[in-house]
Amino acid sequence: MGLSALLLSAYLLTTPASTGQSALDLWARGQRSEAVEVERARLSATTAQASDWKRLAQWQLEIHQPKAALASAELGGDSCRSERGAALFRLTHYAESIPYLREDNLLEVLMLLDAREALQQFEEADALLTRALKRFGRQDARLLAADGRRWARQENWTSAVAAFRAALGVDPWEAEAQLGLGRALLRAGDRQAGLTAMERHRELRAQLDVLDHAVRAVDLQPMHGPNWTAVGAAEAGLGRLPQALAAYERAEQLCDDRQLVPNALRHSRLLLEAQRDSTAALQVLARAEQRSSDPRLVVRRADVLAESGRAREAVDLLEALARLRPQDEALLARLRTVRAQVQAEARK
Repeated sequence: MGLSALLLSAYLLTTPASTGQSALDLWARGQRSEAVEVERARLSATTAQASDWKRLAQWQLEIHQPKAALASAELGGDSCRSERGAALFRLTHYAESIPYLREDNLLEVLMLLDAREALQQFEEADALLTRALKRFGRQDARLLAADGRRWARQENWTSAVAAFRAALGVDPWEAEAQLGLGRALLRAGDRQAGLTAMERHRELRAQLDVLDHAVRAVDLQPMHGPNWTAVGAAEAGLGRLPQALAAYERAEQLCDDRQLVPNALRHSRLLLEAQRDSTAALQVLARAEQRSSDPRLVVRRADVLAESGRAREAVDLLEALARLRPQDEALLARLRTVRAQVQAEARK
């Protein structure tokens, strides 16, 4: 081993103890990749407990490192069977994953169903689904979508359509059910409804891909505010307003002063356009202005005021900003527009 590698190993092993930044500290602070590397180095240098390898495998799965999670789970032995099964499944080693996944855990059942279907073990998949529906009920959209796939394999299109619609009734954003519904309707002879459902699936799949990308970024860096802003934007695109607002609120807590501005602009716009809540929108902008002097916040607050019938207040804001930015033609044009709105309201 060269000198630089030795120094790196020494750094990984000694830094947490000397600075107080253990792997657990780093994970709690949102430095997840660093936490995983520090913990992996620590466990490799000691006689680790199975529970330590289990935690590391869980962390690695959470930050989308299934190959590394599999190696950790193998070192953890029998206590890491679920982690081993999940890692094998994510690596598409379906046949190998099956013995390690449990039927008393819904997420693992869903992996088992997908694995059995991928291997064309349909009888085993159907029997598993029957047991799962009995154990977990019919309140999970993913299980109901699997039920739709079962009926579709049997070419019972009426039952397949009903199952897929039941899944979408539980979760309108379940893409697998939306795709299955479109196919089942087409096979049932309802061409127009089938084409409409397929078009909805294409739109939904694109939006869910954006959300998945944003969520993966949060999984890696959960304390990075702009990652939460991206989740908020993706959720807003799907029309899931509570989730979008929660993500924007989380971003506001984590963003630095510079990062805060685009989050506040998106957040306030959603509050105004989707909920018609001008009071909450103005509060979001006012909080951001306490931390940032970015003129976009003032302009947006003026827009909200003008759209809420408070054009006179909007003029006051824009005039104060224009005195600081007398060469800003876009700002001056906006000011003229709002002044004209005040004059029009006065003539009524």
